[in-house]
Amino acid sequence: MNDIWVEVSREGLRHNYSVIRGLLAPETKLCCVVKSNGYGHGIKEAGRIFSEAGCDYLAVTHIYEAELLRDAGINKNVLVFMNPSKENIPRALDLGLEITVSNIRDAENIDAAARCKGVTAPVHVKVDTGMGRLGVRPGVVTELFGRMSGMKNIRVAGIYTHFARSGELDIKFTRQQFGKFQNALTDLKRNGYSYGMAHCCNSGAALRFPDMHLDMVRVGTSLYGQFPSIYAKKDDIELQNTWKLCCRVCEIKELRPGDTVGYGSEFVARKPMTCAVISAGFGDGFTMIPESLIYRMEPLRYFVKKYFRKRYVRIKDMQADILGKVAMQMTIVDITAIKDKVNIDDRVELACMRIPVDYYIPRVIV
Repeated sequence: MNDIWVEVSREGLRHNYSVIRGLLAPETKLCCVVKSNGYGHGIKEAGRIFSEAGCDYLAVTHIYEAELLRDAGINKNVLVFMNPSKENIPRALDLGLEITVSNIRDAENIDAAARCKGVTAPVHVKVDTGMGRLGVRPGVVTELFGRMSGMKNIRVAGIYTHFARSGELDIKFTRQQFGKFQNALTDLKRNGYSYGMAHCCNSGAALRFPDMHLDMVRVGTSLYGQFPSIYAKKDDIELQNTWKLCCRVCEIKELRPGDTVGYGSEFVARKPMTCAVISAGFGDGFTMIPESLIYRMEPLRYFVKKYFRKRYVRIKDMQADILGKVAMQMTIVDITAIKDKVNIDDRVELACMRIPVDYYIPRVIV
């Protein structure tokens, strides 16, 4: 038995994939985003499940993430969001990745590396329509394509942008971004340039704006059972939870009045109590506020709930409040009311953010 582990629901991931796939036209491709260790689920595990489900693409931020997918025997098309350093391009080509181009420098470096290897590199041109990160401005996309047209070792497989506010109540900014992107596509067509697949929808836009699906959508958050915001939540769509952080009860002990608990002796027992030591702490990611509390509430209500939030874990689906400060890899909880039902090695469920949970904690498919 592990001291701490993450339970990943295969059925939940498959269900959510089917829900998203069902929103798309048959000809629209689905790109499953598995960056940041598969949103905490394990990049190999999530990548394998979505590949088996029939996804068209996987997407990551870094080349090393794509390498993990290839090491796991996953041979799907993989899009890398981060434009690569010059030194990493040969490795990306060896792995058969589709690379992002954000400027002419990227294109020149990729073309040169591909020429040296005698291959043609598939690339996706990133357009910055309002996110303010990577990407060429819409007004100079056609100029970039013109300069790339003489590069014989690059093939434009796609063009994309990323929405900054697709989960907000006010959709005006997202509509403006989409309009800028469409104008760029129209100008490319007018000038005779082929751009492959056009894609712009993240989870929020995929759920809310069917007219923006284009050739492909890139979905992350909703595949893992969470709506990106309360405004993107749909009553007729049910997403399943796919992730649980678990640990075990490793000690049970009695407290007498006056006994103190944890660093700083923050908690002092006022009466006889029974406590349990559990095998998880802040070093594992515990105490990070769960994303579901953030995504599904309006800001004011979220902060009020955060302020008055009672910290607890669940043992056999029973609540056990946290006593004192959470330590790096251990936490003490009050089991006085449930002590007759709790035993050493019982499974404990913890609520926390998924992505910061330690990469090395085992992911167990259930």
